[in-house]
Amino acid sequence: MTKEDASSPTVSTQAVLLTSIVDAHERRDVAVIDIPNAFIQTRVDNPKDRVIIRMLGVVVDWLVKAAPEVYRPFVTNDKKGNKMLLVECWNAIYGTMIAELSQVL
Repeated sequence: MTKEDASSPTVSTQAVLLTSIVDAHERRDVAVIDIPNAFIQTRVDNPKDRVIIRMLGVVVDWLVKAAPEVYRPFVTNDKKGNKMLLVECWNAIYGTMIAELSQVL
């Protein structure tokens, strides 16, 4: 995997701080937003590249409330009795994890 394929489009902290200093000096109006899961919009077509994620607690409740016919049949309990749901991600969360690992290594 190339560095370009493994990098996240998330802005660095240093870039935010530097541009904030310039904006403050120039007395600009600034707004900061976060688009949730913006990087996870890419579809992964190859099943071997998909990831299984274990969801716990309130997230399970949210998913069941949003689409009970889809999620409720698959809700189970972990060893402690907490609600648990295993989901297969069809989008590029694996690329997100690889990008994060490449930053650490």
